[in-house]
Amino acid sequence: MAVGVCGIKSLGRYSLSIVLCHLEEHEATSLLITTKRFSRRILPLFRLQGRLLVKGSKQRHKFIQYPAQDPEVLLQRLNTHRLRKIIRYRPGHECYDYNKTTEELALQCRGSLKLPASIELLRFLSSKESWNDTTLLVSYPRSGNTLVRNLVEQVSGIVTGSDNRPDRKLSRDLAVRYGLVGEGVTQRVKLVKTHYPERTGFRLEAKRAILLVRNPFDAIDSYWNLNLTNTHTETVTDEIYHQYRKTFEDFSRNEMKVWLQFHRYWLDAKVPVLL
Repeated sequence: MAVGVCGIKSLGRYSLSIVLCHLEEHEATSLLITTKRFSRRILPLFRLQGRLLVKGSKQRHKFIQYPAQDPEVLLQRLNTHRLRKIIRYRPGHECYDYNKTTEELALQCRGSLKLPASIELLRFLSSKESWNDTTLLVSYPRSGNTLVRNLVEQVSGIVTGSDNRPDRKLSRDLAVRYGLVGEGVTQRVKLVKTHYPERTGFRLEAKRAILLVRNPFDAIDSYWNLNLTNTHTETVTDEIYHQYRKTFEDFSRNEMKVWLQFHRYWLDAKVPVLL
């Protein structure tokens, strides 16, 4: 392989996984096992909780394509699309300096061009900014978490995070189709979405929490639709409600208990909670 360590590392997890999975087994594996400077810089890129990117028996190994796009790649793509819209929005004007990344441009020019908030560039927190002052955005599913995240990103210009698995379909839809590129990211962000201690998510350390509350009848009904359609936007027909009436009633009774337990947990939390 004629590419240096820095050149490989700059590809990011998703692109790098594609390169590695096309290499012969002995080339990719031998490179990372025998060359310390490669293994020390490349392997940590794949060190994510619950993720295995090398499969096979003790005798054989093979790199496989990473199941979800790297958040950095998704952010660069989102910002590139927005930059194109900005250029069209301000024809004949030099919008940004050359030879800068989109995150650098987002930090440099935030709010200076008087653009619609929906096309402003976004960024993760830099290494010089505090990552430990985390605020959790907690809610029972389908209570407006995604809407609030969009509004916060438009106002602040900072990507919001989430404790969801980024390789799940619903998370991929949020990241790729709806621009919430922080799915699965709990660092380099100020605000992190979580449904803990509901069925999904995991416990996070935070300084404070914002608790979103929606009418439980509306939230549970919307959650029923999400489970049946596996989307954030589609709903089932009245015929489906009628056909699965008993199932829906049982589902609703159980979710009423979950809804109550969830809110009692956060109202008794030991961190400041804004309701």
